[in-house]
Amino acid sequence: MLAAIDVERVSGFDTVEVLKAAYRQSCHDRARFLHALLEVGLREQFTGDSVVRLEVPDEFAPDEARAALAWSRRRADSAFDLAWNLHRRLPVLGEAMLAGELDEPRAVAFIRWTSGLTDAQAGWVCEHLISRAPTWTVGELIEHIQRLVLAIDPDWAEKRYREAVRRRRVVGMRNDDGTATVSGLDLPLDRAVAGCERIDDLARACKRAGDHRTLDHIRADLFLGSLDGSFEGLSDAEIVAHVRTHPFVDAAPSDAPAESSDIRPGDPITKPITEPSVEPVDNAADGRDDEPDHLADDEPDHAADHAATTRPTTRSTARSLTSPAARGALIPETGHARGLAVRPATRPALDPTAKRAARHPTRHAEGPGKTTHSNTDASPGRNPDTTGDTITGRG
Repeated sequence: MLAAIDVERVSGFDTVEVLKAAYRQSCHDRARFLHALLEVGLREQFTGDSVVRLEVPDEFAPDEARAALAWSRRRADSAFDLAWNLHRRLPVLGEAMLAGELDEPRAVAFIRWTSGLTDAQAGWVCEHLISRAPTWTVGELIEHIQRLVLAIDPDWAEKRYREAVRRRRVVGMRNDDGTATVSGLDLPLDRAVAGCERIDDLARACKRAGDHRTLDHIRADLFLGSLDGSFEGLSDAEIVAHVRTHPFVDAAPSDAPAESSDIRPGDPITKPITEPSVEPVDNAADGRDDEPDHLADDEPDHAADHAATTRPTTRSTARSLTSPAARGALIPETGHARGLAVRPATRPALDPTAKRAARHPTRHAEGPGKTTHSNTDASPGRNPDTTGDTITGRG
């Protein structure tokens, strides 16, 4: 029916109605696609002429869709995980998407922020909030989810933090323009804040000593020098002198605006503190492929859903971020230590098949209502950290 409407000929008011109807239709279509993808992954091999469905998907479940759609392994894995969460782990989300009442970013928020709960607890949270979810931005929805999760499990934030720290690692990525990105992921908050504060202190010391470059450039040089051993055995004063006389990239002063606050050491630094964007686990909608997991926070696709607040961040504020109570508060936000971002990395939700694979034997259903046993490996999916662009692995 929507296809028969010429949006260029409807009134201004009706264009909004067409817009909303088209969005509902896109949510429905996306849910249908993910349901089909799930079914492809759950079908037993070599049963093309019959309906034989695995009860628990094995590690190769996304491969059929990967071949059919010419996707990368990582994209197929993440899309299959999303499909499993929508239509099996939390079916109320899939039903809402099929009805056009829930979009993918909000569904992903439910999946990601209930990942530490049991399936029953996560389902209760979804059922309690799903009717109001379309009226909230993604950031507001995350806040409501967190309140309910903390009511169910008061230690949830602390457990989530400890679990993340156990996954800490260093990753290096080559960029398209020939540069590189080096990231420390899931680091202990107190040590990360201390490291950011130290680099910022040294950068401001360089600025006071006469370095005319921007603080961002100075911080980058300090960061690289700390990593590659250039500063080994040097005192702070010697580090400042070294950075001034051995700039890594630009020996000439940069074209920083004269009004930049970077040239006034000691001024309070005001930086936006924003919530990390919650994106669909699959990037099929916009055609992107193989996007680094740890860069997902910086993607602009759903930035409009996250209202940024601005407040001054001082040394005392940065230190307060290291308290255990602050860890929970940092979950939906980006903290800043003296102008350097300490950002919780956006990660895919935990493998949705892991708990089921542990609880159930390797069974599969042959047609509706029939279950048989097989020797199919029901191990979880592949490690989502594995990408072709990674040049340094886990630390």
